[in-house]
Amino acid sequence: MNDLMAILNSGLTMGMIFIPCTLAMMIALRLVDFPDLSIEGSFPLGAALTAVFIKSGYPVGLALTCALMGGIASGIMTGVIHEKLKVSKLLSGIIVLTMLYSINLRIMGGSNLSLLGEDTLFSLWEKIDYNLSEKFGWSIMSLGKNSFLLFISLVTAFISFFILKSRVGLRLQAAGSNRVFTDRMGFRSQLYIIVTLAGTNLLSSFSGGLLAMHQGFADVAIGQGVLIISLASLAVGEKTAGLINWKSRIPFLIISAFLGSIIYQTLIAGAIRAGLAASDLKIATAILVLLAVAFHFYRKRDTLEQHGY
Repeated sequence: MNDLMAILNSGLTMGMIFIPCTLAMMIALRLVDFPDLSIEGSFPLGAALTAVFIKSGYPVGLALTCALMGGIASGIMTGVIHEKLKVSKLLSGIIVLTMLYSINLRIMGGSNLSLLGEDTLFSLWEKIDYNLSEKFGWSIMSLGKNSFLLFISLVTAFISFFILKSRVGLRLQAAGSNRVFTDRMGFRSQLYIIVTLAGTNLLSSFSGGLLAMHQGFADVAIGQGVLIISLASLAVGEKTAGLINWKSRIPFLIISAFLGSIIYQTLIAGAIRAGLAASDLKIATAILVLLAVAFHFYRKRDTLEQHGY
């Protein structure tokens, strides 16, 4: 029973930390058809900026704000390289990702930076969980911290929903799916793509900042595997949310990112608890994504053969 509770606790905590990053991947990939690799660079950028500002004695709110601004800057850089210099989507992301590795090293002044002993966004909630543990013996579930993370995740999801359902959101979706149409309608497609990438990298850097505060340190390699984690979470979420017949695409995608992140991290926590080596997590994740893609391909082919569309 204790093992199950520990797995659920770890899955909830890590899943909600990665929800903004999964939302970023969903928006970039599903709505504007832009495989943005710079998300993997803005994630450690957010962690680095958050850690440096907190370590320097600045308020947590200011540290997170600077992390979000850094994410916006990296997204704009990717968008400008693609739209203005006509570099391919994949290559523009790779260029920014490579640049951000050196930038993150410069920001932290080394490969990692500790936050032990510093007040973070979770300090109060960790104290509450400690008091609950001492008084009631609830040492396994981080109720205070997870409740706060749930609040942050819900706020992030609702903001994403209202933006995507707004007129601006509809235009950016149109710019991503049919640029010829949007250009003829007089919309500035280039601007909408750049703004979208700024938003997705903002979400990724937000996740990075949350993870740095949760773990108590920032590391230059903290973003390795973020892309495949986000893809796997989105794949799991889409299969889970797809069990319900959704009338609107945006709620389906947001719920998929929300549920998928938590389910995936819970599965990973269970696999580690069952004895899977941490070094094998990436190959397990890659296999999971491959299976999800293969399932989608064969299901689509069967539908075409059966119905002709």
